[in-house]
Amino acid sequence: MFARVAWPAADGASEQQDTQVLVVGGGPVGLCTALGLRRFGINCIVVERHPSTLDFPKGRGVLVRPFEIFRQWGIEGRVREVCVPPEQARHQFFGETVLADRFERTTGSGSLGGEYPHSPTHGAVCSQERLEPVLLRAALDAGAVVASLSDETDGKEWTIDARYIVGADGARSTVRELVGITVRDLAQVTAIAGRAGTDRVETLSILFAADVRDRLADRRAAMYWVDRPHPGTTMVIVDAANRWLLMVPCSPAELAAGAVTEHTCRALVRQSLGDEGIEIEVLGWRRWRFGAALADHNCSGRVFLAGDAAHLTTPAGGLGMTTGIADAHNLAWKLAAVLQGWGSPPLLDSYEEERRPAARRSVETSVEMLSLPADWPRRLISDGLVLGHPYGSSVIVLDGTEAPQPADPVRDFVPTARPGQRAPHAWVQLNAERVSILDLFGDGFVLLADVPELATTTVAPLRVLNPSGDWRALYGISDAGMVLVRPDGYVAARWATKPDDPAKSLDRALRIATGSGPDL
Repeated sequence: MFARVAWPAADGASEQQDTQVLVVGGGPVGLCTALGLRRFGINCIVVERHPSTLDFPKGRGVLVRPFEIFRQWGIEGRVREVCVPPEQARHQFFGETVLADRFERTTGSGSLGGEYPHSPTHGAVCSQERLEPVLLRAALDAGAVVASLSDETDGKEWTIDARYIVGADGARSTVRELVGITVRDLAQVTAIAGRAGTDRVETLSILFAADVRDRLADRRAAMYWVDRPHPGTTMVIVDAANRWLLMVPCSPAELAAGAVTEHTCRALVRQSLGDEGIEIEVLGWRRWRFGAALADHNCSGRVFLAGDAAHLTTPAGGLGMTTGIADAHNLAWKLAAVLQGWGSPPLLDSYEEERRPAARRSVETSVEMLSLPADWPRRLISDGLVLGHPYGSSVIVLDGTEAPQPADPVRDFVPTARPGQRAPHAWVQLNAERVSILDLFGDGFVLLADVPELATTTVAPLRVLNPSGDWRALYGISDAGMVLVRPDGYVAARWATKPDDPAKSLDRALRIATGSGPDL
């Protein structure tokens, strides 16, 4: 059975293509879905309604987990080249204006730069319009086909036959609407604004160029929180040079027809900077309204939703892009497993079981942060949420142990190899090379154990590895214990000591982890 979708042909000609997976939406989530699929050799086509990648700054926060995924795919270096330097990304600025004499500059989590104990990499500030071309190039290099479609046609159609469809087409998802999945608001913008005592429920984003780097030498930051022209105004660096984005909360009257001009934008920028004489080039502006929403389901039949199509976070905490890329990573290997025959269709049910609760936590956390306007910029650490959220689904073999209970589950991350958790980072030696244990995952299942003979007993792609180093205590096993890790780096099963029949235990765990059930 194939899903059949008709799209307008960009050149007016009628064309037909067949593919295993059709990805609708060429933003970061759609492109990451394509990258994840191509890693397993799955044919896919990405369709995007815009003629090019994003041309205006949008999302910026790329937390540590996406960079672990980029590292796994071999593109971390390329992404780093377009990020804000880590020595700047870790700081937050607070003042009346950007150039005010009195200000506060705070330093955030190590997960945004420098040595970080919980991962071999770290998050970054990376403007989405700079990230997308890197992901697009990587997707094309990997063999994914990316097509740009237009509505201006002569009525002929381009027909794509696909086994599965992934809707990564944003908050106003056409795919979600076509399959009839309902999306529900989890927060009202007016309610949040009301608690802040303001009627400014929309934001005006102004992209501008100004060479002020020398004047910011002692106050470099990823984000500047200022009180002018209105409390809650933020300024962020876009390209680590002279391009900036100013985001001003505004009332409906301030955004009325004709009220926003290049002149008013320039005046707003100068007010936020605190110097009326600075030379400003206004490059563009847009207005937008934040919200928070969650789709009732992540899938319908052979159609799956990912990213903003499935969940929408507020800007607080930089959780939107991070959560969407995690969707793509979780879904890609499962689609590959089913398409290649080593996974059973029930494996795809676990996508919603695992990702929807994680997305709900991200959405709710972003709302909670934004509901405390005086405090949330200082609560940007979310390591517990990003790295510590557990999966509890039908494809996880629980071992009876309790999940960690940190005092603050959003901020505090407690590494554990309990089944359903992201496998914790540790530096190990393998083949005389020092690597992160996370570098061993991604191509299939990995059994961490000193039992190489089990590699021939599997029902799915498997490598048996026994790295040297002090990692077993962290993973909660003895020298004879075993840990089964999925392609996405999450623990599928764990045996604290050697089971009575290792081969049978492993085969049973693999059958569960691939959606085939426990029976041999």
